[in-house]
Amino acid sequence: GGQMARHVIQGATNRRLLPLLLLLLSCGVLARPAVDSRPRRSSSGKPPKAPKQLGIDTIAVLEAGGAVSPFTYEEVTPLPKDSIDVVVHACCLTAGDVQQCRGDWGPCLMPLVPGREAVGIVAKVGEKVKGLAVGDRVAVLLGTGLDSEAEDDGADRSALDLLTTGAAAHRLRVPARWAFEVPLSLPSVQAAGILGAGGSVWAQLTGRKLPKGAKVGVLGSGAVASIAMQLSEALGFETFAVEAGADGASASAAEVVDATDPEHLRLHTGSFDALLVLSADASVDLGPFLALVMRGGSLLLGPSASAGLLLSPRVLQERRLSLHAVPPLSHKGMLAMLAAAAERGLEWPVSEGELSVEGAAAAFTGLEAAPGARSVLLEPTQHGKWLKRRKKLVAAGAKASKANAGLVSGSVSSAAAAAASAASLSSVFGVFSRVRESTANAVGAMSDGIRETTSKLVEQVEKEMEDEDEARNGALSLEMATLPLDKEGEEEEEEQQEEDGVEDDDEDEDEDDMDEGEGDEDEDEEDEEDE
Repeated sequence: GGQMARHVIQGATNRRLLPLLLLLLSCGVLARPAVDSRPRRSSSGKPPKAPKQLGIDTIAVLEAGGAVSPFTYEEVTPLPKDSIDVVVHACCLTAGDVQQCRGDWGPCLMPLVPGREAVGIVAKVGEKVKGLAVGDRVAVLLGTGLDSEAEDDGADRSALDLLTTGAAAHRLRVPARWAFEVPLSLPSVQAAGILGAGGSVWAQLTGRKLPKGAKVGVLGSGAVASIAMQLSEALGFETFAVEAGADGASASAAEVVDATDPEHLRLHTGSFDALLVLSADASVDLGPFLALVMRGGSLLLGPSASAGLLLSPRVLQERRLSLHAVPPLSHKGMLAMLAAAAERGLEWPVSEGELSVEGAAAAFTGLEAAPGARSVLLEPTQHGKWLKRRKKLVAAGAKASKANAGLVSGSVSSAAAAAASAASLSSVFGVFSRVRESTANAVGAMSDGIRETTSKLVEQVEKEMEDEDEARNGALSLEMATLPLDKEGEEEEEEQQEEDGVEDDDEDEDEDDMDEGEGDEDEDEEDEEDE
């Protein structure tokens, strides 16, 4: 009965509290506050600015095997601290780009913007970027776009996870480590196509520790082979173009070695330190060329678009040949390659077009027919601005050189005047030096005289002391006695003299006998004459 009474009282209490709870809920006192979706205001009372979207106009392939078309994607700011923004005025397309757009290289993110190499002007730099500034002309190298984690052959092209970026764009954002300042004397058309091919060749030739003046063969044709030949010669190597059946493809080379010519084989078999493989054929057969490489030599792979490589493992083992892929590219090595190309004025054949859909389509058609070629697409407005600026920079450089020449001549005149003044001063100091020398000689002579006088006095004192001793103690004199040994010596000398005398008498007698014999012969001759 007591338990039932407690339940009744609790139920009545809950019924009395229920209207109060409903009232509180309706007023929103106990309700959970909703999330405020309104933009937050800063301390100044203004809402923060939304991130800017930077539109990038490109030329892309929307699906594998499709035609190129215009494409725009959004790049979110702010700029990463280690990256730069580049306004592109030249980009390069190769046979590898054609193959990748066809899907021959395997799956990749679509849309796909072709091209791995570009040249442009730095528009913005990140906070941690060193060595580059706004307005610098740089060459940019991108990766293959196949593996986002492989960043040792160029900048990542799949960083946005929405597409595969490329060089055929009007603007690029890349890490500064993959941007290389281009020397003023190297044209953008040439610089846009040298990074991939030239960087790979430079890394192979400088990273394999070839001997000085090594003999290097270049297997390939077109722009890539031309770049390799010139860079190899710039490094001081003896360079030859190597072919199987001369077809004139390497007519520009200094010398061509035909691996099918018996006379060439007789002259060059086993003489090459390294063979650079740069052929862009669908399949490359190295069998005819292995005999040219010396035992222990190297086969160096370059930026080739070939899909197949034929070679005999047995021959590799017998001749101890090594096959090397392209090593990772270094920033210093790339800058050194660009400096060498600019200093020696290297040039290679390229085809030029406009950075547009029509220009890219024409470039793809030409690259399918000539896989070893390079096609450079130029943005007319930006490239024209650079050419005008380059002209001013060259004029300013010439003016600065002339001013430096004037400073040098002035320095030479000042140096001559200083030399004359120094000569006059040296004559004055010469007098003082001669006086000092004479004084030193006089002092030396005086010192010698003092030493001589002192020694004489010492000898005189010693003589007087000896005389006093003799007078006090008497003179000590010993008569030298003649020893028997001396007598024996005298007797031996006398005996020796007697023996010498006897020998002399014998010699005289022999001479007399000879004279008598000669006299008898003379008499006999006289008797014969009388008869």
